[in-house]
Amino acid sequence: MRSARTASRWKAERVLERANLSGCRKPLIERAFEMARSGAHTRVETIERALCKEGYPRASPHWNSGTLRKQLRQACLTAVEAATAESQH
Repeated sequence: MRSARTASRWKAERVLERANLSGCRKPLIERAFEMARSGAHTRVETIERALCKEGYPRASPHWNSGTLRKQLRQACLTAVEAATAESQH
């Protein structure tokens, strides 16, 4: 029987292996907000397409959330407004 320390170490190694296999990419929501705040996207739909190109799941249930879509739209708008204001100075 393994000691608790050995079992914990074994679990940690398995987690790291899985992370390496998945490419250690960021969670979908986190990546979506990064894209929204970048100023490169003005619509949620373009973020969805970009995420699909990066290999994130297209049919993610997250996209059905009106609240998430509203927050992403607002983040896009804020980023575009900031970029516009910065370019005018």
